Amino acid sequence: MLQVGLDESLERMHELQQSADAAKQQHEQKLRAVLAEQANEMKRLLDDVLEGCARKVEESAFQFESPLFVGNTSATAEAAALSAERASAVIADFAAATQSLAAGGSPAKVLSEANNLASAVESLVSNAKGALRIAGDDSVVDEIGAALKAFAKSSQDALLVARPSGGSATVDAQRGEAQRAADQLLKALESLMVKDVQQQTEDIGDLVDREMQAAAKAIEEAALRLHELMRNPKQTVVVRRPVVLWFVLTLLLFFY
Repeated sequence: MLQVGLDESLERMHELQQSADAAKQQHEQKLRAVLAEQANEMKRLLDDVLEGCARKVEESAFQFESPLFVGNTSATAEAAALSAERASAVIADFAAATQSLAAGGSPAKVLSEANNLASAVESLVSNAKGALRIAGDDSVVDEIGAALKAFAKSSQDALLVARPSGGSATVDAQRGEAQRAADQLLKALESLMVKDVQQQTEDIGDLVDREMQAAAKAIEEAALRLHELMRNPKQTVVVRRPVVLWFVLTLLLFFY
């Protein structure tokens, strides 16, 4: 009897163990299904965001070609060069973020850098187009435009390649192409920066000339007025001292 009871207990324990294993297996299957769905949802989110950023870059490049788009009209060549350097740094950060994601990192960094890249290209386009107003030379305009479009195309390609649905390719090639385009753009902007400085110097010279002419005219008018008052004996005694004082103050202000 004791043996029979022991056998029944062992059989019952075995059944409970099997039931627990089955429940555990079902739980793991559900967990894997949830994780897979979350991963697919994240891939879809990455696809949507990266495609949206790529479209924004494409629109910026298209806008540069529009004659109605004047860009940032207060931008200098130096501002455009700084925008090019920043955009080059941002695409390097984007490439690093995609490499980190491929190694199991968080996709949040990729999403952030993708938006930064699209914004950097948009700012670069606006500043570069605005700075072209001082170019004057069609060859410089063409050189800047070609380099800018090459950078935008490489940035757009990098965003599309980085999509989970884009395959297993990395963005290293696009980053290298964008870097070369940025270097060409900076080189083209150097000549524009020299011209910008020359124009600013000329503007300052013109302003000084105008102020000098205005001051000389004021002094001449004051001298004529003083001469007229001195010729009138009735007003000489009364107004001579104030007029002379006013004339002296005018001279002092001019030379100060």
